Amino acid sequence: MGIGKEAVKMMVVGINNNKEVQEMLKNWNKIAAYDLEGEEGIFHGIFNTDGTAEFKEGAIEKVSFTFKCSSKLWAEISSGEKDGQKEFFAKNLKIEGDVMSTMKLTLIGKKLLE
Repeated sequence: MGIGKEAVKMMVVGINNNKEVQEMLKNWNKIAAYDLEGEEGIFHGIFNTDGTAEFKEGAIEKVSFTFKCSSKLWAEISSGEKDGQKEFFAKNLKIEGDVMSTMKLTLIGKKLLE
């Protein structure tokens, strides 16, 4: 397993262990796909209406948005080492789908890093 996939799994665990973050995610029913260079296959973060999250590998028919970058860059964004918005505008991170919804994940990521 690559570092990008591990970062997504750690985010899911962090969400499921943090009641404050779960409150922030309540009624936000989205599916994030991760298509990361250096990882085998696409995987997903599923955000449930109760505020919890799940990790799933393999195909899912309808996703809300897809992140595309290297596994290393995703790990750096997830750890707070790099800023996702800056990487997006520098065209190092590509987002397909509902780009505006990804802003919620930015807030969640910052909260989990506190």
